Amino acid sequence: MFYDYQCPDCGHKFEKNIPITKASEPQKCPKCDKYAYKLLSHKFNIAARNWRNSDELKISRRYNRETEDANVDK
Repeated sequence: MFYDYQCPDCGHKFEKNIPITKASEPQKCPKCDKYAYKLLSHKFNIAARNWRNSDELKISRRYNRETEDANVDK
């Protein structure tokens, strides 16, 4: 998988294709040869937000269905 890294020394951002098991390990910066650290992927943030929003939508729909059912029973 591709992961985003940023070097704290020179600020260089780069992608690296590495196995998921090694993703959290610091990687060598191609510019200054010091260690760079993995960034939280923007793609992950978007996916998480979409998942949360869809989950909230399901909960909202279920609540609306339950209240409609309760009103029909009266």
